[in-house]
Amino acid sequence: MQITIESKPYASLVTEAIVTPVFEADDPIQGRVAELDQLLGGLLKKLATSGELTGKNLEFTLLHAPGGLKAARLLLVGAGKREQFNGTTLRKIAGAALRSLKGKSVKNFAFLAGGALPAVEGAQALAEGFIAANFETDKYKTDKKEKKIEAIALAGFPEAEISAAEKGLAAGRIIAEAQNFTRDLVNEPSNKLTPRILAEKAEAMAKEAGLAVDILDEGRIAELKMGALLSVAQGSVEPPRMIVVTYTPANLKAGAPVIGLVGKAVTFDTGESFALDAEYLRVMSPSAEVQGHSPDERKTQPGKRNVAILEVHPIGNYAVRLVFDDMHSTGIYSWDYFAELGRNRARKWQDYVDELASKGLSRDPPQRKK
Repeated sequence: MQITIESKPYASLVTEAIVTPVFEADDPIQGRVAELDQLLGGLLKKLATSGELTGKNLEFTLLHAPGGLKAARLLLVGAGKREQFNGTTLRKIAGAALRSLKGKSVKNFAFLAGGALPAVEGAQALAEGFIAANFETDKYKTDKKEKKIEAIALAGFPEAEISAAEKGLAAGRIIAEAQNFTRDLVNEPSNKLTPRILAEKAEAMAKEAGLAVDILDEGRIAELKMGALLSVAQGSVEPPRMIVVTYTPANLKAGAPVIGLVGKAVTFDTGESFALDAEYLRVMSPSAEVQGHSPDERKTQPGKRNVAILEVHPIGNYAVRLVFDDMHSTGIYSWDYFAELGRNRARKWQDYVDELASKGLSRDPPQRKK
């Protein structure tokens, strides 16, 4: 999918659709929307007066053959209150607009982007929203979706801001494509993405991005006495891999801090794979300390947002005991329980978040008194 910055006046753009945000207000016909209203002979004002166009968050109004524009359609997307508008809001608008137009077999469109946010931030948010929303999960489906967005033009940036918008667009593309790369890996069944294949894909990605990469096989893992990793790997016939990717800045300053990002992937032989974060594992601990000895005794676990796993101890070949940095260490996690947590993560996590809200609790740890 091609995304470019367009400097031509938006009214002259020959495209299948033009998309513009509309802010919620007593009178939403302001700024660029007011310009469009003049081109359309007051149609948008009539829609606003009738209550059909309000600017409420993600409200969609689609007009065909809009007068005064060379575009085939005009899509107005509610952006909510202007004072609450930010990059996250714009990202959601971009993704929702793309999915809507893609569903209507639109292949190209322009988005009126300039003005609401600084050019760098706005262009980056749009690129992230478009590329992430364009991701499809039909890799193994026989009935694949043939509808594709081929090109998007970001219009409306003042001439002086185009260079900044180009930088934001480039950054947003890198971030979103990296996210989609990861999503594609997560969606792979484990018989298609064993630790060895995952390592091969990570190595290819690192080399393409100019990063140093080192893949540790089971022999090197044993030499380094990584007992926790070897213990977890005993639950599978597939040998483990440790992937180390390193980025070294060109102008590295002496004494500069080293930042390490640590992640994990657990692959089950059933063809399922799950990424389970420390907070989720902690609040779902199978220990009696958390679960009690009956459902009525279960204790809600607030304040675990930043919890980390310190140690992993094997329990035979069927489970591991996790030690967290809040000193919780009594949960014994079987492979079946890991699989259950992975399969039901969305429901279990939402139940947990709802439980916190109902009790007036938070995921954030309590603030220490000074």
